[in-house]
Amino acid sequence: MGEGAAAAREIRRLAQRVALLEAHHEALNTRIQALTDELKAVDAAPPVGAMYGEAVAFAKRGYDAAAIAERCGISIAEAQLVRSLAERHPRGT
Repeated sequence: MGEGAAAAREIRRLAQRVALLEAHHEALNTRIQALTDELKAVDAAPPVGAMYGEAVAFAKRGYDAAAIAERCGISIAEAQLVRSLAERHPRGT
């Protein structure tokens, strides 16, 4: 009866492990769906307007916010935002 009891314990242990993995899998699927939805929202956002295109180009060339603001006729706060976004999303202009 020792082997049967040991096998039953192992089955219970494995069943608990499977339940835990299933819960973790479901949590990951939920997170993936949330990230997918966020990505779709970002992709659906309108592109940077022509007004900021030059500012983005200057930011990608390493200009500081004051120089961008002066050259593009935007506020320093806008230039700082453009620089921050350009640093976070280096692809394209």
